[in-house]
Amino acid sequence: MSTRKSYRPIKLLRLRLIGTVGLVVLLLISSTLIPRGLRADLSPPVRVMPTEQNEDEESPEPEVSIKPKRESQSLQSSDAEEIVSNTTGNSIGVFGRASHLAAKTFGRNVSITPIEAMPYLLTDEHFIFADVRGFVTNQSKAGGNFGLGYRRLLDDWNAWAGASFWYDADQSTGNMFQQVGLSFEGLIQQFEVRSNVYLPVSSSQSVSNSVNNATIVGNQLLYSRSIDIGTALRGIDAEIGYSLPVLDRHVVRGFVGGYHFDGGSTSGVNGFKARVEGVIDNTITAQVLYTHDKLYGDNFMVGLSLQFPFAKNHPTAAWTRNTPSPFRFVERNYNVIVAQSQTSDINQVAADPTTGKAYVIDQVYSNPNNSGGGSGTPDGTSANPFSSISAAQAAGGNVFIVQNGSVLNQAITLNPGEHLFGQGTFNETLATTGGGNVQIPNLLLAVAQQTGAVSTPSIQGVNGTAVTL
Repeated sequence: MSTRKSYRPIKLLRLRLIGTVGLVVLLLISSTLIPRGLRADLSPPVRVMPTEQNEDEESPEPEVSIKPKRESQSLQSSDAEEIVSNTTGNSIGVFGRASHLAAKTFGRNVSITPIEAMPYLLTDEHFIFADVRGFVTNQSKAGGNFGLGYRRLLDDWNAWAGASFWYDADQSTGNMFQQVGLSFEGLIQQFEVRSNVYLPVSSSQSVSNSVNNATIVGNQLLYSRSIDIGTALRGIDAEIGYSLPVLDRHVVRGFVGGYHFDGGSTSGVNGFKARVEGVIDNTITAQVLYTHDKLYGDNFMVGLSLQFPFAKNHPTAAWTRNTPSPFRFVERNYNVIVAQSQTSDINQVAADPTTGKAYVIDQVYSNPNNSGGGSGTPDGTSANPFSSISAAQAAGGNVFIVQNGSVLNQAITLNPGEHLFGQGTFNETLATTGGGNVQIPNLLLAVAQQTGAVSTPSIQGVNGTAVTL
């Protein structure tokens, strides 16, 4: 029996993705095709100042008053002239961050601790980078991401736009899921917009496999099996945001957006997200993320990041060009979004995984008078057990359960594939096909827990080896 949750997908997020990609492509194309001379020039015109003159005097050269071109917004600070603009030209370097993201969020039920590094190459208007990430969950499961990207710096527009390609590997569910992805992003002045596409390359996998509710019926061991199937979901997300500088060195950013994922047993899940983050001196970043959807519900995640190099040594601190700083990490999911569905099968017959054949359960009871415990013909059932192990072996059984209170007085030799259990105060299990172990029902254990005294089976009067395996 399989339980599924389905939701009717909406087209709004797909339209957001198209709009985001369109904006990024528009910025890139326009920056390439529009000549600089046709773009807005912020310099005031040159003015010629005429002067009075006598007829006998030679005409002097006109006085020319030229006002300097307006400073870019990034140089409004009083100490901007003292900044060594080592990042305004060509440069190569690396920056990174270490974070902890606590509590649940969409598609993830555990906290993670990621470490990231971004090596980059800056040449004129081109910013080329790699983004390498690794993370571990609070349950010691690991994952990682690798991205390659490009950003085009648009000084005349106070903007930049870029795209990147990604590969993700995630074992946070206990199984390895993989996907590829595309990210698109654009920043203009204090506004920013981004969108991500996630495309799984892993097939559905069994995340958990459990057996329970075992019972002995006749000469068979029956049980129920529950299997959780994990399926990586394909999807998109998008967000728009605004940055508010605080005292030159700090910034507060706010974002709103949404996501849509589908695949596996889900017909689609749509959600809303909102995020607020604060950056202190290019070093410490704190964030709160809220997500809401019908599959995962309402979730709040909090995060804290430490960037390096710190403070004034961070490349953003020396950025003087008329664009937002390109030294930003790509904002996207760390983990692969996996949906789980459960199937349940009842009254499964336990079978030997080495042969594939069902176990034959024969019960044995022998009292001190060497007589059986049932009134009918012995058949190995709980009501009519055999009186000896040899009799059960002759009947074709391969799992022998000696009932409580029995006293055996013969040596026992077990053949390959045979199992011997005695009812006692502990649990025994049998491996079965399909994975997992079936716990043999033990009514005596319940009696022992209630009364504190039981009569476990024993072997007496045997010289030498009592049981030969």
